[in-house]
Amino acid sequence: MSEAAFTGVQNPSGPVNTGPGTQTNYVTIYHFHEAGTSFGRAPLPRPLSHDHLSWLGHRFVPPLGMRAAAAKLRSERVVLIDAPPGSGRDTAARMLLKETPGPRTARRLLPEDDNAGSALSGDQVSDGDRLLLDLSDARRGWETLQGQLPGLVESVRMHRAHLVVILPHGASVDDGLVVHRAVIERPDALRVLMRTIRAEDVPGLLSPDQLSPAVHTFLAGAPALREVGRLARLLGEARRAEPGAGPDRWSSVALEGLIHLGEAVADHVRKLSDGGQRALLLTVAMLPGARLAALHHARRLLLEAVRHPHDERPVFEHEDLGEQLDRVDAAIRTDGYVEFRRPGFAVAIRDHFWSNRPDLWDVLRHWVDVCLRLPGLRHEDRDDLVAGFAEQTLRLDQHDHLLGLAREWIQQNDGTLLQAAVQALGHGLNDPRAGRSFRQFVYRWSLEPRIHAWTAQVLVAVSADVIATSHPDQALVRLHHLARGAHGPRSGADDRLLRLARTDGRLYRKLLDRLALGLARDVRQPDTRVFRTVAASSVLLEASTGSRPLIEDARTRETLLNAWRAVFAGSGPGDWLEPAEEWLAAARPGDDLGQTLLEVLVGAAAHRPGALDHLYVASLRHPCAARVRRLVDTAQGVLPAPAPRG
Repeated sequence: MSEAAFTGVQNPSGPVNTGPGTQTNYVTIYHFHEAGTSFGRAPLPRPLSHDHLSWLGHRFVPPLGMRAAAAKLRSERVVLIDAPPGSGRDTAARMLLKETPGPRTARRLLPEDDNAGSALSGDQVSDGDRLLLDLSDARRGWETLQGQLPGLVESVRMHRAHLVVILPHGASVDDGLVVHRAVIERPDALRVLMRTIRAEDVPGLLSPDQLSPAVHTFLAGAPALREVGRLARLLGEARRAEPGAGPDRWSSVALEGLIHLGEAVADHVRKLSDGGQRALLLTVAMLPGARLAALHHARRLLLEAVRHPHDERPVFEHEDLGEQLDRVDAAIRTDGYVEFRRPGFAVAIRDHFWSNRPDLWDVLRHWVDVCLRLPGLRHEDRDDLVAGFAEQTLRLDQHDHLLGLAREWIQQNDGTLLQAAVQALGHGLNDPRAGRSFRQFVYRWSLEPRIHAWTAQVLVAVSADVIATSHPDQALVRLHHLARGAHGPRSGADDRLLRLARTDGRLYRKLLDRLALGLARDVRQPDTRVFRTVAASSVLLEASTGSRPLIEDARTRETLLNAWRAVFAGSGPGDWLEPAEEWLAAARPGDDLGQTLLEVLVGAAAHRPGALDHLYVASLRHPCAARVRRLVDTAQGVLPAPAPRG
């Protein structure tokens, strides 16, 4: 199943670096995006985004037990799904959240935090949240995790949120949690296939009777539903490649791509006795959809990397590239780009070379690095090249190879290579097995006090565009560390940190709590600058779409009080008067929210007479002076305290 590629930065606040050369802009913005559908694998979507859940809904067949699970989620706000692997349990969990209303995008919870401690605490839950907690692989630590679930369930209820948990299949559940348990069974595979085919709009395959007997035999073997989805995508690709062939041919090609393509590729490679042909085969697989000239130069670099003997024949005796492409079962499309004739062929070729030629791993690593610098490559070609290398290193659990190359690219401070580093790290972060290791890598690097500005820009990009889409709390921590660094403003960390924090009042309060702790330790550290940005009156008073202004929330006001107390306690007026006066200026006559700003500001300074004096003197330059005077008198006991406000 394919989907349009996701671009990490929806509305960049600055220019995007497009390659090497002098950058005249103050902040260079990099962004992560998936390889296009020509790459051979369906792009990784944001699994809980509204767009993807809508896309998934058109392909979803409810499993047995889905209605009961939905009823538990509505009545109890928590459901624990028990289902075998390959039954579509993750999809079912996401669809349960799709059908549950909420104020923001659903998100995943992690069982561990950055320091390998438990993250299943109540402070992870915001009002109205829709949460997914996948514990399906946590059988070894299930008893410990199960003991933490009651507290999380209680927090979900308090915040009127909803939580779907995927259990380890068949795991025992304590009596207090049994009420939430729901068993689901896989839906009929043929129904899943036909619904997906219709959603993919494959003309000529609208009835089960049009599928070949071989397809029915495959489905009767109870394959994992993700494989059924792949079959639907391959049927669509086969039909597009040979529109006049008919259902039997499409079914045959699709099944070969799903089941036997690895064998077909191995046989195809054996028949290519010439090293130049094999090099072209791999080059097309790594640069699907590239133009002829780019493939020619990339193949030449690959042959040089393996020290292949040079063809001594006169140039005009060489076969043209079109003939050579025909030998490797590739063709030039009408738009001038090159692709393989068979669906899924590029993926299988990459798998074949990395699985069977470990002696080429170092060579291919060097080749990818050199190819990125070819001037004739498009941005899409470079993204595909990095994606192919990342795909294979992650498949073979060679995380260090991918991280090492990303580090090298970052250290060279070249626009093209920095973008490649963003891509490499992004693929690692999105990988289900390697994601945690890559998040830890970004975390450790974000703590480095003396990283270069361009390194910070890369880390900001992957934190804001990749980590934040699935693990916003972890992204907030990394962006905060980067904002504290020497290159915080230049890296874009300040801006991206604020944008993330404003998406959720809980995240905003978490950031303010972190700032208050930092300011209490050392008010002159960079947290002072970050606090000015995060606590600007414009941020607090603006009502974003579907939510009220941040300052209206009582918990936010309390957190702001703590932060301002730390500022007043650890610094003099020269440090805090400018941001304080910005609040005073925003408190317009007759504005209740402006009055709230004044109450927080004066309340934080209540036990510091010197700070109160300076606030009052500053207020004389603004229309709020009389109100500030009353609040100061109240804080000093001259006037009685007014009745509490809501």
